[in-house]
Amino acid sequence: MEENEGKNVETSATKTFTQEQVNNLIKERLDRVYKRYGVENREGLDDLISKALSYEEMNEKFTDLENQVTNFKAKQDELQAKLDETTLQNQDLTKKHAFMSKNINPELYNDIEMYFKGKGLDINETTLDEELKTHSSWCKPGVIQPLGQEYTPITQPDEKELASKIFGVEF
Repeated sequence: MEENEGKNVETSATKTFTQEQVNNLIKERLDRVYKRYGVENREGLDDLISKALSYEEMNEKFTDLENQVTNFKAKQDELQAKLDETTLQNQDLTKKHAFMSKNINPELYNDIEMYFKGKGLDINETTLDEELKTHSSWCKPGVIQPLGQEYTPITQPDEKELASKIFGVEF
């Protein structure tokens, strides 16, 4: 040992390995790697790496498919919302057409809608025809109904007639 500025410094001899020793060290390390990954040799390790790469590729494809499914579901929801909106618009137009084609008094639209809703019926020309058989007063006064429907116009009695009926007096 040499003393250098009051400290002990050891000099070590350089270690050298033979080729056989280097080969054994590498073999031991490779054996540990093989054991760690559950394979017996390099071919097994290559096969494992190949499977890992295939897994990554398949995982990417799966992720892409999941994204496509999500996009399709979003598009389906969007189209369903449009279909629902169009269906409501169609029902509204069918109802308005039925009211207009049957000469229904516009002031009664809401009342008639509630009546039909209470009976669980949709408003269309066919169902409206059926109900007009017993509710001809729904039609506009003075409008002639299409053939097959009788219309009895609502008339207001004359004031003198009404007074004579109520009070029993002749005018």
